[in-house]
Amino acid sequence: MTLRVLVAEDEPINRYIALALLQELGHQADAALTGQQVLLALEQRRYDVILMDVHMPEMDGFEATRHIIARYAQQRPAIIALTSVQQCHCQAAGMDAYLSKPLSLDSLKHILKEYDPPQPPKKEPANNDKSPTFNFSNAWLLRMA
Repeated sequence: MTLRVLVAEDEPINRYIALALLQELGHQADAALTGQQVLLALEQRRYDVILMDVHMPEMDGFEATRHIIARYAQQRPAIIALTSVQQCHCQAAGMDAYLSKPLSLDSLKHILKEYDPPQPPKKEPANNDKSPTFNFSNAWLLRMA
């Protein structure tokens, strides 16, 4: 399933890499440069996941996370820290998961699987026709008749 992801990253190269990797994985992504822009983006659109840099100007990722938790409670997107800061600081702030920089395709793919809802099994079309199907394993029978 395609996830709707908000990349909160002020560093251009890190933002570019995250957006490119998300596109390669088939997810839809938008970007925000500050924690304040993250809050504004959440007012405009629903996101499944936020990749949150913790060091951003104006409002850092920790403060933005606290605002999101307070405002959206149980109906909030998953927040995944993107940082080199210790993981325990991110968990204490209420973030759901942690990815260290530099971001890799494998690590991103692995962690996003946790937030991708399982797909219902595909139903096979009902075959009410009781006649045998033609395939190479029973084709020799036709030649003998």
